[in-house]
Amino acid sequence: MDKKSKIFLGVFFLLIFASIGATYYRIMVKRDYVIEAQIIKFSDGWLV
Repeated sequence: MDKKSKIFLGVFFLLIFASIGATYYRIMVKRDYVIEAQIIKFSDGWLV
């Protein structure tokens, strides 16, 4: 494998891992804020 192929594969896998990390952040980290906002909304008296 020549040098250009190694660089291409390195960038390709780096982009894949960055995409997985961004998706994990969106689903697992930001989801907690949505749940917290729903609890606040229900505590305003909508659910009671």
